[in-house]
Amino acid sequence: MYFSLLENEKKKINTYSVLIPSYLPNLLKQTRSKISKGGVEDLKVSFKDIGQKTAGTIFAFKKEEAKKYLTSMNWLWKTDYQIYDFDPIFFPEKLDYFYLFVVAGHRRLKACMELKQDYYADIEFDQTFIDAIRWQMAENLHEQVLMVDLIISTTALWLIIKGKQPDMTIKKFANQYAHRSANWVSNILKFNELPYSIQERINNGNLDDGVNYMVLVEFARLYSFSKRKNKPISESYLNQLINISIVKNKSLKEVKDACLKERREIEGQLVLFQINDSDRKEADRRILSMTRLNATSEVKKARDYVRNANNVTQNILNQDSLFGGTINEKENIFTRTGISLAKETISLGEQMDLFFKEKAHL
Repeated sequence: MYFSLLENEKKKINTYSVLIPSYLPNLLKQTRSKISKGGVEDLKVSFKDIGQKTAGTIFAFKKEEAKKYLTSMNWLWKTDYQIYDFDPIFFPEKLDYFYLFVVAGHRRLKACMELKQDYYADIEFDQTFIDAIRWQMAENLHEQVLMVDLIISTTALWLIIKGKQPDMTIKKFANQYAHRSANWVSNILKFNELPYSIQERINNGNLDDGVNYMVLVEFARLYSFSKRKNKPISESYLNQLINISIVKNKSLKEVKDACLKERREIEGQLVLFQINDSDRKEADRRILSMTRLNATSEVKKARDYVRNANNVTQNILNQDSLFGGTINEKENIFTRTGISLAKETISLGEQMDLFFKEKAHL
């Protein structure tokens, strides 16, 4: 067997593996809300025993790129980092100043800082602030990341990338940046369409508190569907549906079925009340055709009643005594003779006649 190290060595251009004082790199808020104390303690024991074997990753930014990185992190985590909060470091090999930010190996750095020992890391000089966010999302943190943090970071990166690359698809973004399935990314983007108060109900690991993420995704799909169909579900009604699913301890499948039923009801409302102009014209044609073809004796009787009622009404209105009485007397006469009903019928009949005249050309 033969294998050449020199022939197969993969060196990264402008990347340097170094031992650097642990107080020099800057550590910002990351995907995980906090670095667990237990994880750091385990690493400290390991470092004392065998040393740090796996290098962290540090990105070296010039001032303008560092500003972009800080701006994106502030927007992402609602922090307030400013460029003057950090000290640039001069590298004689580069003849320039750079700001150092850890993008992978945060717990390792924390352990080294507490042990007051140097930090083993690869410093990369050819990366951008987008690469930094992308790297952080792909890093294996070895601990459970809060779902809310994944949602925030994934959405933020999607907005950044989509803004710079309008033709970016969810599938391509999932492969290149999120390192997850397209469906996983799609669910997160759908979740973000929910009203903020409902998003806050997400369960973050405590089974006794909050709503399961995938359950909220199903309601997000329902909410998104209702908006697309111009029949948006109200926030209060959506909360009511969620509360019912919790009280009745519905499974994810039961929630899916319930949301599907709601979608079908929305579709039904659309068929009845939200037809477009072409649908409305077609409906008018069909109604007119059915009315003409299916006129029954009952319809003829109704028309006769309209004509008779019209005659009765006109006879009473022509009586001078009617106009000489008081308002109450007039009302009493109309009530006793059923004129109010006759008038309504006449009005309906006139509307029907008008409808037939307008649709005659159909």
